Amino acid sequence: MMNEIDLTKVDLEKPFMAGLMDGMPGGFFVYRGDETKKIIYANQKLLDIFDCDTWDEFVELTGGTFIGMVYARDRMIVHDYVRRARESGRTSGVTNYRIHTKKGVFKYVQNYANFVNDYVEGGLVYVFIAAARSTHDRLTGLPSMLNFLDYANSPKNEIFRSGKIPAMVAFDFFGFKVYNTRYGIQEGNKLLVEFSIILKDIFGKNSVSRFGEDHFYVLTCAGGIRERLDEVFERLSKANHGRTVPVRSGVYIYDMDDAVSASEACDRAKMACDVDRHSYMSFYNIFDKNLLEKERTRSFVFLNIGDALKNHEIEVYYQPQVDARTGKLCGAEGLARWNSPKAGFMMPGKFIPVLEAANLTYKLDIYIIRQIARDFRKCIEEGTPIVPVSFNFSRTDFETCNPYEELQKAVKEYNLEPKMFRVEITGSTLMSDPAKIKEQMTLFRKAGYEVLMDDFGSTYSSLATLRDFDFDEIKIDMGFMRNFSDKSKKIIRPMIMLAQSLDVHTLTEGVETAEQLSFLQQAGCERIQGYYFSKPIPYSEFVQKLKTMDCCDDLKDCEK
Repeated sequence: MMNEIDLTKVDLEKPFMAGLMDGMPGGFFVYRGDETKKIIYANQKLLDIFDCDTWDEFVELTGGTFIGMVYARDRMIVHDYVRRARESGRTSGVTNYRIHTKKGVFKYVQNYANFVNDYVEGGLVYVFIAAARSTHDRLTGLPSMLNFLDYANSPKNEIFRSGKIPAMVAFDFFGFKVYNTRYGIQEGNKLLVEFSIILKDIFGKNSVSRFGEDHFYVLTCAGGIRERLDEVFERLSKANHGRTVPVRSGVYIYDMDDAVSASEACDRAKMACDVDRHSYMSFYNIFDKNLLEKERTRSFVFLNIGDALKNHEIEVYYQPQVDARTGKLCGAEGLARWNSPKAGFMMPGKFIPVLEAANLTYKLDIYIIRQIARDFRKCIEEGTPIVPVSFNFSRTDFETCNPYEELQKAVKEYNLEPKMFRVEITGSTLMSDPAKIKEQMTLFRKAGYEVLMDDFGSTYSSLATLRDFDFDEIKIDMGFMRNFSDKSKKIIRPMIMLAQSLDVHTLTEGVETAEQLSFLQQAGCERIQGYYFSKPIPYSEFVQKLKTMDCCDDLKDCEK
């Protein structure tokens, strides 16, 4: 069996082994099971599949990683498949995806993988890859990706023959991972089957496909699409005896003057589907060409984030926080800025949503924590005063790593104190998995880290949050400063009074005017952050502020 081959003890370059691997009817490769997904062996057939003559050409095309082999729009499907396989304890499995060869050709492949824990190399994945042959999805019975795309590309299909304008629709469930965790994989599969029946009933069995996990596609007529989607949403809400989840959908209406392949139409429908990944209700979005630029950004971020972290293209910018009563510098927030040689200077709003969608924010956030720790150590060694620095843990960090342990590692490695770090958590993060976040918050506070509720007063925060979770400070959402009015003042003042009654500190962000500052001082807000005092600045400029401004004495004992 393939998973019994000990590749670490066999010389793959020996003639008989090379003949065995290259004699396989498809591509064979081995990659590391860690986050790098680095390919450590590939046979010649794999290079042939990618239209590459040499290993160097293959590495240039794919980056020498498994994830680099997969067509960008299918990476989330593969990522979800691997995650679910590991969570369920499976050591082998089959999945389909698209690849893009050196000649620019799209191919549809089937991936047979075995997950192995090698006693020398650690986690490895052995993979056999060949042209996709399955005609139907094994769970739902729907046409496979290959069959569906062939049908959608054919001018003989019913929609093209009717002369009507076609539309491609992408569907993704909200919170399907949480659903599986709560009710079990079997119940999740049952919901997928019921959803496939709904789609077949409304759109016809040949016009529907499941590409993997909870990703479904439909080819239909553009006319009446809204009414049919409303019917999908209505029936799904009652499916599985009401034990269900909402679904988001994206619609690409074919432009007859801009011919695209079915594969590209699926990509455009998926772009529209992914516009809003946080609204927990069924909805649809219509594709427009502005999304193409967003897709180029998404693809750039996904492909380049690894190198950006490795090459320190991402810097921590510090935005000072000032004591409202004394005017002293009392803290700062660490914020990510990406200065890319290829794409120029990028604000976090451009790349963080992409990382969140791919569950990759943990890489960035761990990097930011460690950079803050290095900057602290540098200040201490140079005799520069220091103040506490806050930073944000993303919602997906709590799904992909252990934020508490990662912070502890950085603090111990650089010989720092927990009170130098302040952890910010948003309301949306809390609601993603309240029990797990509460457990992590308890660990943070017991270890000596302050925990702040970010964006208090925004969509996801409520009074119940203050009742159910223990915070050291609330950060009043900057939206109140953007729309500063008498009504804003009447809302902010009771917020501050409520926090004071609970012995919770207050900080307002987004302060830009003397009028805002004066009001907040009178209302009793303790700390201020915003452009009135300083925009976010690089470390070198922040050090100058530490040296020239009066600083609070909270960390005097840590400056040794």
